[in-house]
Amino acid sequence: MKRTRTILAKIFSLLLLFGIGQIGISNAYFSDTATVTGNTVTAGYWGEPLFGPLSLGEPGRSLETNLDFYLMADELAVGFNISGISSFDSLEYTITYDSDTGLQGIYGTIDTNGADEIQREGLLLGTCTSGGTCTYHSGIKTVNIEVILHGPVERTLTGKIAL
Repeated sequence: MKRTRTILAKIFSLLLLFGIGQIGISNAYFSDTATVTGNTVTAGYWGEPLFGPLSLGEPGRSLETNLDFYLMADELAVGFNISGISSFDSLEYTITYDSDTGLQGIYGTIDTNGADEIQREGLLLGTCTSGGTCTYHSGIKTVNIEVILHGPVERTLTGKIAL
């Protein structure tokens, strides 16, 4: 059931992204229609409603989200800015990169608390001890980010930095 809802959420995101009022969907999981009316989405499961209309915020409010992923000036850390997120409850981010010592990663979660924009900077491409001594990873060629927004729909944004 969770997979079905995840698939539905991705379909709803596409519907909203393209502003389409009604689209035919033919597969083993869904009925042949999902409908977007104003700011609500309704879909069926073999002719039966999967759940009631899903409110996506205030009518006329854009659900466009933007991710800006960047290397800090010192080239030892990364940062990101994500905007257009006021309709989402929380987000999780995963930053991954290969270094001379293997695959590395940074993971975090953030409650949006209704904010429309969140920025994180100084996400170190390395490790630091509790005493403040830092070791920076070397041999990094690309850094990837995946941000998953949670709310009335689930949306995934990705970015990449080539060094």
